[in-house]
Amino acid sequence: YHAVREAIPVGVAQFAALRARSLAYIDHSPLIAALIDRAGAEVVCLERPPGFGKSLGLSMLRCFFESSADQVSELFEGLAIAGLGERYQAHQQRYPVIAIGLGEGRCKSPAELRWWLRAKLRELADEHRVVLQSGALSGLDRELIEEILAGSASDDAYWRFPRELARALHRVYGERAVLLVDDFDGPILDGVVHGYARAAVDIVGALLGAGLSD
Repeated sequence: YHAVREAIPVGVAQFAALRARSLAYIDHSPLIAALIDRAGAEVVCLERPPGFGKSLGLSMLRCFFESSADQVSELFEGLAIAGLGERYQAHQQRYPVIAIGLGEGRCKSPAELRWWLRAKLRELADEHRVVLQSGALSGLDRELIEEILAGSASDDAYWRFPRELARALHRVYGERAVLLVDDFDGPILDGVVHGYARAAVDIVGALLGAGLSD
């Protein structure tokens, strides 16, 4: 890895903002190539201690992979991924992306955690509301998303929503969705602090198990 900018960023975890402002950046773009090369891996866990750039790394992945009208190629100029050739560039801005951050809940009980996760998933549904307007959705898909947005869905329906959304986006965009989950251990650490670690593991496990299963 090598530094490619001079000004040091403080509290900037968004890749696009960091690069647009020409702030110092340690090039982690080889991670993009590593993931592309692992085509058979359905789930990849990136483990690093707090403060070692996981959120920034996921922001970089979203910026690279997410299908968008905004051109982002200039944000990767000078980085390793830009010089690796068409095989890797063919994946740039190609996929629908689902991004979920679980690190800022600070929940003090299982009930608070369930409420907060449901709110996060409603935000996710609202972010992809355009999917509701697509003729590619079945009546069941549309009903589930409308229940999520209205807050009337069951916990089980909420937990499987990322999986159903990924399937819906696949049908709409013709490419499989990339699901990025940041700070998945955040709610569990809150559970440890506030005395409900076992319940937190069960709740987060239910969400990730349902959301990531085929």
